[in-house]
Amino acid sequence: MRTVSAVVRVAILLLTALLVRAHASPPPMDVGPSNFDTLPYTFVFTSAERDGLIQLGVTVSPKKGSLSPGLPARVHLIKETTEVATIPLEETREGGKVTYWFRIAPAFVAKSRFDFHILSGREERMPNGATRFIAIPGTLQYQFYIRDYVPSKTVAKRTGASVEHRDGKTNVPAGKSAAGT
Repeated sequence: MRTVSAVVRVAILLLTALLVRAHASPPPMDVGPSNFDTLPYTFVFTSAERDGLIQLGVTVSPKKGSLSPGLPARVHLIKETTEVATIPLEETREGGKVTYWFRIAPAFVAKSRFDFHILSGREERMPNGATRFIAIPGTLQYQFYIRDYVPSKTVAKRTGASVEHRDGKTNVPAGKSAAGT
């Protein structure tokens, strides 16, 4: 009797694990200048030096339709092989676009990345009149390596080191659209 009970428990555990995995979000899409045209969004990157740091701005707008109310973004600070911190970013919405700003030390540019998530869900009006976003399973995730959007000469000037871009080309010039629009 105990053997049947143990087998049933294992079967339930495996079934539960499969169901949870079926609703998991897909892995992040690694995005760079070479595949921007395939995305349903336009990403515009700007960079500047501020107080010894590199300030980056990322503006996202849809090519069609409107943006989801759920758009969390993070910066993963990585030095060599160690992730030092994951920092959630605050968004600014204006005219159908969303912008994120952050500053990063030049020493972190080579390996760090910006992650952008588009949550599925809906807005719901609460009894007090406020609205809240109700997320449902299913998230699109995009990740961008910061080195692809910071001029190499900026990093070299600040650290004495060069940054090798993944595609062997120069990055998207600051202030230019990365979606070819």
